Amino acid sequence: MARARHRMTWGSNESAGPGRRRLRYWADMGDGRGYRRVSETVEATRREGDAILAARRLEHEGDCPVPSVGAVWRSFVWPMLERRAAEGEISDGTLDHYASAWARQVAPRWEEVPVTSVRRAGMQEWFDGMTKSQAAMARILVRYVFDECELREICDGSVGRYPYRMPSTGETRDKGIWSLDELGSLWRTARGTQLEPWFILAAFGGPRVGESLGVRRGEVWLWDGGEVPVAVVPIVRQAGRLGDVSDRLKTQWSSHAAVVPGPLGVRLCELCADGGDGWIIPGKTEDVPMHRELLRTRFDSLVAEAGVPRHPVRNLRNSWETFTHWTLGVDPEKIERMMGHVGTSVTERHYDRPEAELLAAEISRAYAEHPYADDWIRGN
Repeated sequence: MARARHRMTWGSNESAGPGRRRLRYWADMGDGRGYRRVSETVEATRREGDAILAARRLEHEGDCPVPSVGAVWRSFVWPMLERRAAEGEISDGTLDHYASAWARQVAPRWEEVPVTSVRRAGMQEWFDGMTKSQAAMARILVRYVFDECELREICDGSVGRYPYRMPSTGETRDKGIWSLDELGSLWRTARGTQLEPWFILAAFGGPRVGESLGVRRGEVWLWDGGEVPVAVVPIVRQAGRLGDVSDRLKTQWSSHAAVVPGPLGVRLCELCADGGDGWIIPGKTEDVPMHRELLRTRFDSLVAEAGVPRHPVRNLRNSWETFTHWTLGVDPEKIERMMGHVGTSVTERHYDRPEAELLAAEISRAYAEHPYADDWIRGN
């Protein structure tokens, strides 16, 4: 049976074996390591250990305590990040990434360490044990912590800005894309299934995964002012990993129109018209969109059934950008706007119907010259 810890109002006094006590307390030991948690083992009874701990309290009660890394994160950094998200400077998705990286990488190592006790050597050793992507994110969060420390005159913040050696290798990210023929095979496999309207949008309109799930069917409309009709899809919100919906996109300028030309655009409009005003893929109920984890599972099954190479679902966007540039010949600057990458003016920060019609006209012209999906439709 484990021995119970003897709780004190200052420090702790535990058994460390017969006739021995382990004393723990916070103190600055004058060794340059700052205010930190100290562990001391002494030959003593429990009562004698209490007396020694009381003496240590008198000896160190004048030590100047400093906050831990975790305390600075909770008290200053996280509220600042939440405020930036509320003001549209960063997206909710970025905020989620920061929270996840803090919990998985930073907190287990530095949560309880006083900020004055963080040393460059320890920081470098910590980075050395990470992948390249993990270290890059962790470095951002560490710098936030020590920038706040310097701003509030808690300690010098240079330990957070030091040019550490970052890992040069890490998990290899799949950058593969599908060819137009492979995308056609995927569409034929998805036809008539719940995934079809979402797949047409994601593969032939270019939105990000969360953006594609955040579309309501009643928002999709058909533009027929050019050589071929075009489905126009306002991208004004995104769905999170668990099906939550946010009106904030990746950046404050990401609102844009996704445009799907030709017969697949017509097909998308028909499917959306038949589905009322619900989400493009409903989740467990009609009130919420499908969350990303379930979509990933369904999409992987679709890929296997179609017999095409497996890549992450996010690579549909890269595939779209590639064929839109190299097959359809659309100008890269216009592709950037179709992807929601650019624009800083007031009108460009929101969905702009006149601009959507200009993008629709451009993709209509390009598709008329290279009608890649006409044979797919005739063959079904």
